[in-house]
Amino acid sequence: MNQRKLFDSCRQHCAALEFQQPIELTLPGRFKTFNGSDSGIVRRIEAAASPQTQIVDRQVPGHGKQPCIELPPRVVSADFLDYSQPGLLKHIIGGNGILEQSVEEAIEPMLIPRHNGTQRIQFPALEPSDRVFLGTERVRIHGGRENHNNRYTVFHPEKTHRNAELALKRLKFRAAMAISQSDTENPMTKMICRVLVVILSVAAAASGASGEVPVPVVTGPIASPGIPGATAHNYLFFATNHDLAIHGYIEEEFFIEGTANRYNTPAQTTGTVIDGNHPYKTRVVVRRPADAKRFNGTVLVEWFNVTNNFDAENMWFFAWEHMISDGYVWVGVSAQNVGVTALKKFSSDRYGTLDVTHGATVMGDALSYDIFSQAGKAIKSPGRVDILGGLKPRHVIAIGESQSANRLSTYVNSVNPLAKVYDGFMLLSSLNQKIRIDLTAPVWKISTEYDVGSGEANARQPGSDMFHAWEIAGTSHVDHHLRQNREPLELRDIGTSSEAAFAPTCGVPTIGTRVPMHYVIASALDLLVKWVEKKTPPPAAPPLTTTGNGNQIVISRDTNGTALGGIRLSGVAVPTAVNMGTNTGPGACARWGYYKPFDIAMLNKLYPTHSAYVSAVEKITSENLRAGFILKADAERTIQEARESAIGRLDSLETQRGRALSDIDRTP
Repeated sequence: MNQRKLFDSCRQHCAALEFQQPIELTLPGRFKTFNGSDSGIVRRIEAAASPQTQIVDRQVPGHGKQPCIELPPRVVSADFLDYSQPGLLKHIIGGNGILEQSVEEAIEPMLIPRHNGTQRIQFPALEPSDRVFLGTERVRIHGGRENHNNRYTVFHPEKTHRNAELALKRLKFRAAMAISQSDTENPMTKMICRVLVVILSVAAAASGASGEVPVPVVTGPIASPGIPGATAHNYLFFATNHDLAIHGYIEEEFFIEGTANRYNTPAQTTGTVIDGNHPYKTRVVVRRPADAKRFNGTVLVEWFNVTNNFDAENMWFFAWEHMISDGYVWVGVSAQNVGVTALKKFSSDRYGTLDVTHGATVMGDALSYDIFSQAGKAIKSPGRVDILGGLKPRHVIAIGESQSANRLSTYVNSVNPLAKVYDGFMLLSSLNQKIRIDLTAPVWKISTEYDVGSGEANARQPGSDMFHAWEIAGTSHVDHHLRQNREPLELRDIGTSSEAAFAPTCGVPTIGTRVPMHYVIASALDLLVKWVEKKTPPPAAPPLTTTGNGNQIVISRDTNGTALGGIRLSGVAVPTAVNMGTNTGPGACARWGYYKPFDIAMLNKLYPTHSAYVSAVEKITSENLRAGFILKADAERTIQEARESAIGRLDSLETQRGRALSDIDRTP
C-alpha cells in the first residue's frame, strides 16, 4: 500500500482534522505535504516508544506481520532519539509505524542533481530490504519500486533548498487537535490516523533534542529618517560617523524575535538546555557592501560589548578600515540586557518593544547565547526578510572584544557544540578564559600586553589545528585608535565621554597605546578566513616574555620600559615613545595603558640619522609582513610614514620651518 493510499484510507475513517493553533517545529527528517486541508501529513518522523505508546504485532500489507508503534488517541507529545550513530531505526512510512531493522554502519551515498530540481540519492550495492541513513535523513530502499540500480529518488525537496544538503528542516504545521472515536475497527488504520497527530506540542522537545537552531522572525530594515545627532534620536544608536557611501557600503538595522533557550554552561564542557520557549526581541545592525561584487563572502558577527553600559562595537572600532576595504559584511548583535536598556533610554519610540529577559523573568543574560545563535542562523538561512539584502555568505564568523569575547568564550565551550552555527571565532582580549581542546570550528585568541599581565599568561594554551593565540607587545586593552572611533559617538548619542572623564585621574593622562594593533587584527581576520576555508592554521607568534609566581605575572621589559617578546610592530621595535599596556589610577585607568613620547634628546640618541631610523622601520616591518602579522598595505603605510617623518632630522629645526605639522606628527 503506497503512501497516498494509506492517507486516503485514513482520511475515510478519521474525523476532519481541525487545524488550529500554529506550532513551529524543528524536527529531524523530511516531510511530505498534500494540498488543501490534507497538509501536514508526516512522511517520516522519528518517535521513541513512550508510556503513551505500545509496540504490537500488526499485519502490514506487503510486509506480513510487523512490530508497529501504536499510539493512543490525542497524543500530545513524543520523545525523540538521536540517530546520529548506527542503531535501531524507527521508520514511519505514510504513518504505518513500521520498526526498521538495525543498521550496522552508516553508508555514504552521493547526491545526483536531476533536471527538475530534485535530487537523487545513489548508494553502493544494497539489498532491497536494507535500511540506510544519511546524517539524520533516513532512506528506505523499496524492493521492486524506485530501486533500479539501488537508487532512491527524493521527489519533494524544499523549494528553498533544492540544491542544499539533506539536513534538519524547519516547518510550520497546524496540528490536528482531535481524532474521531468512530474510526474503523481496523487496528492498522486506527494506528495510522493516530500517527498523524504525534507532532502535537513537540516543538521545544524536538528542538532541544536535535540541536537545530531556529531562524528568528526578522523585521526591517527599520527606518532611520533622522540625521545622526538630532535630538529626537530617530536614527539607530551609534550610527556610524564614517562615510560608508564613498566605499560602496550601506548601514541598516533590523529587529529579530523568537523564543530562546537557557543553558547550563560548565567550564570547557558542552552545556545542556535548562528550558526554552522564552520570547525575546532585539536588534541587529548591518554594514555591508551595496553591490554583491564588493562582498568577499565572509560575514563578521560581533557580540556588542556592554562594559560601559551601552552597546559598543569594539571590534568594528578597531578594524573598520580593513573590513570595508576588503569587502567584509559586519553585523552587530544586541544580546544583553544592559545594552537593550541603554537603547530604550536612547529612544523608547524606536527600541521600546525590545526585550531579552522574557518580561524580566529571565535575568543574568541567560538568553543571550541562544539569541546570538539565532542571529547567525538568520544570516545563514534567511527567511522572508534577508538582513544581507541578498548577499550569499560562504563563511559566518563570530567576533568579540573583552567582555563580549568572554561571553563568546563561554559560547564556544558550552553552546557552539550544540548550535553549530558559526564557522570560526575571533576572541580579542577574552579575559583569561581557557578554551576546550576538542573544537569543531577554529578559535583564535588575540591578547594585548595588558591582557597577558592581567591573567592571560596563566590561561595560555598550546596551539592546535583548531586553536591559535597571538600576543601583541606595547598594547593596552583598549587603545587610542578605538577611542578616536568610539568617543565621538559617545558624545553624540550619550552626551558624555567616559574616557575624557577619567583620563585626568590616571597616573599618565595620555591614555591609550598608539601601537597600531588594528594592523594585526586586520591580518588575523584574513588569516582566520583562510583557516576556515582551507584548513590552514595561521602562522605562530612568540608570546610575551613573562615571569611569575602563582597568580603574580611580571612582563619583562627593556631599559625604555617596552615589553619584550610577542608580536613587535615598528612602534615597539623602533620606538619613538613608551607604549605601556597598563596604567595607574582609579577605575578603568589600568586597562587603557598610556602613550608617552620621547623628547628630542632621546630621539637623537636613538636615531642619529634619518636613514638609520627609516632602515630600522623597514627591517622590522618587512619581517612582520613576511611572518603574516600585518598586511602589505599596512606595511607600506608604516614605511611611508617613517620616510616622511622628521625623526633623525630634529637636530636642525630650521630645516623643518614652514613644513606642515601633519607631515611631522605621524602618531596614529
